[in-house]
Amino acid sequence: MQYLPPKTECTIFCVLTDMQRNLYELLLAALKEDVLLKNAQEGDSKKTKKGEESKRGKSPALSLLTTLKKLCNSPDLLIEMTVRKPDSLPDSVITELKPYKSKKSSEVVCHADFSSKVAFTRTLLLKIFKESDDRVVIVSMYKQTLEVLASLCKQNNIKYLQLDGETSIKKRQTLVDRLNDPRGEETVMLLSSKAGGVGLNLIGANHLILFDGSWNPADDAQAMARVWRPGQKKECFIYRLLCTGTVEEKIYQRQLTKTALSARVVEQKKGTDGSNFSTSDLRDLFKLRTETICETHDLLGCRCARREKTFGNSKVTVDELLQWEHVSDIENYSNSNIAKAGGGRASFMFLKRTDTKTNACEDEKLEVEKDEVLFDDLRGVDMEEKEGEEAYEDENFEYEEE
Repeated sequence: MQYLPPKTECTIFCVLTDMQRNLYELLLAALKEDVLLKNAQEGDSKKTKKGEESKRGKSPALSLLTTLKKLCNSPDLLIEMTVRKPDSLPDSVITELKPYKSKKSSEVVCHADFSSKVAFTRTLLLKIFKESDDRVVIVSMYKQTLEVLASLCKQNNIKYLQLDGETSIKKRQTLVDRLNDPRGEETVMLLSSKAGGVGLNLIGANHLILFDGSWNPADDAQAMARVWRPGQKKECFIYRLLCTGTVEEKIYQRQLTKTALSARVVEQKKGTDGSNFSTSDLRDLFKLRTETICETHDLLGCRCARREKTFGNSKVTVDELLQWEHVSDIENYSNSNIAKAGGGRASFMFLKRTDTKTNACEDEKLEVEKDEVLFDDLRGVDMEEKEGEEAYEDENFEYEEE
C-alpha cells in the first residue's frame, strides 16, 4: 500500500510595503471620486474599427478588484499597466509609477522589494536551494505575475520552467517530465492555475507557493494538490500567500464561508463559539485595514487556546481554522525557512501539519469526491449568499489571464 508523506500547509499574511499601501490608497480614493468611472467611459467610447464600438467594459468597482489583486502581487504589474492599459488607472497612480516605467514597453521587470509577497518568495527560494535539493512550484492566476516571477528567477540565477495558457499541450508534458526528472537543472516551475491547476502530477517538487487565490475554493484546492500526490516521496510544504487587510483576505474569508456552507455559517454566527463569519461580513471589499496583523484571525474571535491542535485531511472551514496553529511571531518560528522569509514581511500565519500516514490512492479518490460535492454546493448556494455575491460579481466579471 502506498502512503503520502507528511505535509505542512501554511496560510501566510504579508504586510503591504509602503509603496503597495500608498498605491492601494490612491486606487481606493480614485474609485471614491469616480475617476475610474470617467476613464472607463472614455475608454469604452473609443472605436476598435471604423463605425464599430468596443465591447462594454467591466464596472469600475469590478475592474478595481482585479487591479487591487494585481497590486497585492506586485506594483510591477501596475507599472506594466501604465503602458498597456493606461485608461484603467487613475492619473494619480500613473504619476506615482512614472519613474519606474521600463524603457522597453513590453518588458516586465521584477523589483522584489516593491512587494512583500515577492520579497518573501525570493528569500524562501534562496534558503530552500541553499540548504537542500528540493524543487518549488509557484502558482498564479495571472500570466503577468508569472513574468514578474520569471524576472525574479533570472535576477537570482535560478533556472525555471514556465507553464501557462500559451504552452502547447505537447510541450506541457515535456515540462512536467523535466521538473520530475531528478537530473534536471530547473528547480522552479511557474504555473498558471488556469492552465495547470488540474491533472498535472508535479511530484518532482515538494514545495508549492500559491501566490494568489481564486474566488472558488475548489480552484485553489486543485492547484495546491499538484505536489502532494501519489508517487511523492518527500515531505511537502504548501504556502498560501495573502496580503494583510486587503481584498485578498476578503476573498479568503469568502472561501471559508463557501467551504463551510452558508447555512452552517449563519448558524455559527448566532452562537457563542467565536466563529463570527457571515456573508454580510464580506461585502466591504474595498476597506483597507492597516491596523490589524490578520483580519481573518480577528473575525474568528480566537484566543489561541487551541493553537497546538490540528485537524485531519478535510478542507478548511471556519471551525477547522480554529484548530490550526496560529502564529504571530513569524521571525522566531521553528521552521527556519518560514522564519527567514517572513521576518519583517509576514504579520500572521495559520499552519497545519499532517503527520499521519494517508493512503495515497484513497486520498486521491476522496479529493475528487470533495471537489464534486463542493461544486454542487456552489451551484446550490442559497439566496442570502447570492445577494451578497451580487454586490461584487456579475456575469461579465472574471479574472483573465492577460
